[in-house]
Amino acid sequence: MFRRILSSLFALALVSGCSSTNKAYYDTLKLAFTQSDNTVSSETLRQSKADLMAVKHGDRVQIIMALAYIEGETQTWVSADHALLSMQKGVITETHGLANDLIYHSDLLANPLFDPTGAALSWDYLVDVENYGYGLDVQTVWQRSEASQLTIMDHEFSVYLIEQTVNFNGASPFYETGKQWVNRYWFDDKSGEMLKSEQLLSPAGELITMTYLSRARRLIDDQEVKP
Repeated sequence: MFRRILSSLFALALVSGCSSTNKAYYDTLKLAFTQSDNTVSSETLRQSKADLMAVKHGDRVQIIMALAYIEGETQTWVSADHALLSMQKGVITETHGLANDLIYHSDLLANPLFDPTGAALSWDYLVDVENYGYGLDVQTVWQRSEASQLTIMDHEFSVYLIEQTVNFNGASPFYETGKQWVNRYWFDDKSGEMLKSEQLLSPAGELITMTYLSRARRLIDDQEVKP
């Protein structure tokens, strides 16, 4: 699937190189392979035709990714070095370009964030993780926490947090125990938009922290123009 998406992106670039989405993607190229965290200015966020987000993967420097592809409920974000994150309602469902890519995720329609009401919910599914295992059993429980504050671009947002407790059992007949962690998703209390998430996809991976800069910038600007 990711090879098809990546090929489509480059084909689209050749056919319509001046499109706003492709321009936003190519504008991120200069942000690759730097030695310090990458940032973008408020004006860049306002003028970008594609949404941008800041991504921290493990101990690596922060990079900027652009929203490059939307198909139904799936959004695919691309980095300057061609890494891809595919998400549904903010939950990473496939990756390309990582050491241990998530290449399959079952039962996507049961994602609790399609209707984040805050009630405790369970979501069990199977995943395939490249270089780690296939048909891996994952059990999760979701719970909304109390309201809190989140600072993005020096602005303090009132947010609520949804926590996903993950039990990663591996694949039969070699089920593993004790592999548990918590993924976190922060939502703006007024708009309901996801502003940040922290997700570990498997025991073989590293924590991925995503901050949705364009969304945050729009919310800040909207608040500033209101009387």
